Parts: sequence; structure tokens; C-alpha cells
Amino acid sequence: MSSKTPPISFTPKQLVLLVGLAWVVALGFSYTSRVIAHRDLKAQEAQWQAEVELERQRLQENQRLLEEVKTDRYVIKRARVDLGWTFPDEVAIRVVGDQAGQVGAPTATPTPQPGWQGWWRRLIGRQ
Repeated sequence: MSSKTPPISFTPKQLVLLVGLAWVVALGFSYTSRVIAHRDLKAQEAQWQAEVELERQRLQENQRLLEEVKTDRYVIKRARVDLGWTFPDEVAIRVVGDQAGQVGAPTATPTPQPGWQGWWRRLIGRQ
């Protein structure tokens, strides 16, 4: 009772159809990988374009700053603000204080002491 399975045999039409199907599957995988690579390249291109635009903006800002630095007005402003310089015919006034309304350092008013304590402190020192 041994039954042998017959070998698989294909007709020429089936064989051509099988080879064509394998070729279409291989073509599909190739196309898919190329689409993915194209999408990645487009993303990189967009990233580089954004970086180029950012650098273009920085270049314009630096060119504007360069034109501003070339002016006498900028040099005078930096000399006044950073170095505290003035023109020879000007009088410089410097306001000292931490806050806008405060001028000078706050001074403590001395407390009145009897005469002998003041003399003692001047002669002996603080005790």
C-alpha cells in the first residue's frame, strides 16, 4: 500500500505565468524601495532648504549690522555707552546708584552719644 505522489508537472503556459508573476513581485519590491529612498531624499532636501534659508536670514542680519557698525553714529554710541567717553566740549555727569530714584549711597545718620563715649571711642577705639 504504498502510494507514490506524482511529480509536479507544469505546462509551458503555467511556467510562463509563474515566471511572470515572480518578475512582477521582484519589480514591486524594487519600486517600493526606490519610493522609500526618494521620500527620504525629499525629506533631506527640505531640511537642507530650511537650513539654507536660515543661513540666508543670518547673512542679511549680519550685513545689516555691518552697515550699521560702519556709521559714525554707532561708533559714538559705543564710545559713550561702553567706554564712558564724551566729546571735548561736553560735561560728563555720572549718576551713581542702584535704582533710578536713588542717587549716591545711602548714609546712616549717627546716633548722638554722650561726650565721654565719643572721646573714649576716638582715643581707645571700638569696644
